[in-house]
Amino acid sequence: MSGDFNPIHIDHEFAKTTPFRRPIAHGLLVFSAASGLGLFSPPMRTLALLNVKEWQFKGPIFIGDTIRVRSAVLSKEVRARGRRGEVSWQRQIVNQEGKIVQEGVTVTLVQGRAAIAHTGETKDEAKVED
Repeated sequence: MSGDFNPIHIDHEFAKTTPFRRPIAHGLLVFSAASGLGLFSPPMRTLALLNVKEWQFKGPIFIGDTIRVRSAVLSKEVRARGRRGEVSWQRQIVNQEGKIVQEGVTVTLVQGRAAIAHTGETKDEAKVED
């Protein structure tokens, strides 16, 4: 799916010769899947990913693993007179054993309250909490 055909991701025999002993998921593919999971934690209308900072790939993700995303807001800045906001997030991707496999800071542009008032959405549908 990512287009990365490195044998560590697709060749079981090759993977046996690596420290992981089996194929691992492409790290950026996992990052991409986690980006989608983060859209609903909390739910809001994300307009753009602006920045990825200090991202670390801490451990392998194997075929069949389950991942989840932990999110914490580090900072918020109002933009465009409240129509948009910039949110800095601490994100952790955690596997089914509770081990952090990736983590770092992402910055997103989100729809603000002034834009919500203009579109007629309810506050709960798309707001960023104070």
